[in-house]
Amino acid sequence: MGVGKPTPTSSIEQHADMFKMFSISTVALNENKRLVVEVIVGEMADIMERMRYNLLDDRLSPPADGETLDPTTFPRTFDYMHMGNIPDYIGGILTTFLVGRPLLKEDKVSSLRFNNLLNPPEFGNHQTFQSEYLLMHDTKLICQHFLLSRCPGNDSNRNLPPMLVAMGESFLFEDYMIWDSVPRSTLPFQQLLPKSGLEKWIYAHLLKICLPYPRPMFSGAPVYAPLNLSALIRLISDMLEVGYPAHWLLGIFSSTCAAVITTSARPPTQLVTKPADVETNHPAKAISIQPWVGC
Repeated sequence: MGVGKPTPTSSIEQHADMFKMFSISTVALNENKRLVVEVIVGEMADIMERMRYNLLDDRLSPPADGETLDPTTFPRTFDYMHMGNIPDYIGGILTTFLVGRPLLKEDKVSSLRFNNLLNPPEFGNHQTFQSEYLLMHDTKLICQHFLLSRCPGNDSNRNLPPMLVAMGESFLFEDYMIWDSVPRSTLPFQQLLPKSGLEKWIYAHLLKICLPYPRPMFSGAPVYAPLNLSALIRLISDMLEVGYPAHWLLGIFSSTCAAVITTSARPPTQLVTKPADVETNHPAKAISIQPWVGC
């Protein structure tokens, strides 16, 4: 930067040349081939779900004049979705996977990309991060149930000072997490969770939503619990597509609506759910959820 006159090889000159060429290329493009940016303002999960089912108001009908761009032709599936750290605020990777995965292209490898900036000290590793939001830490199970596979990350320690490397908390310095889509298919019955395991997992999500562990009023690394019972409906719906029998899922839904569930799951007993918590089995007992679902 400096105060002197830029030289032909300065970074400013190089950037100027780049933008000049970009401008010339844009002008030279045929009108039908120009880059189009669609700006949509709203809550991410709501917008993505409306896009999935083609219910975005601005995309429902072509323009009256016939001259402007036709929003009914805009894409509904994508090669790549970059989310920054928005998942930190909307329910983590559970919401991201439930509403983001259906928008990825099926005919090629496509990806979700995001990072964790708000609260990495609370997790320490991917297994805990996945346990907190998915109540599932095994990568094979995640792949089978959410049709996404996490790419190995870059070596996040390679540019760190030795003192930080010695801390052993590489998740604190994790780069973007990239999850690639896997081909959509129905799981064979033999690969499904047993009925009791499925019930425990879904009821654990239900109890985590209804009875989240108390959050501190002030925190330097808050772990938010913003979800409501609509997340449970999305999860049950997706599990039907995975291949779980409809009568299993209907039983879970019916018990939930009746406001009494019998389960070995329990509400969380600490701020962050860890892999050991996910694997813990308690004696089955009846739990009333009347305050949350009762009329």
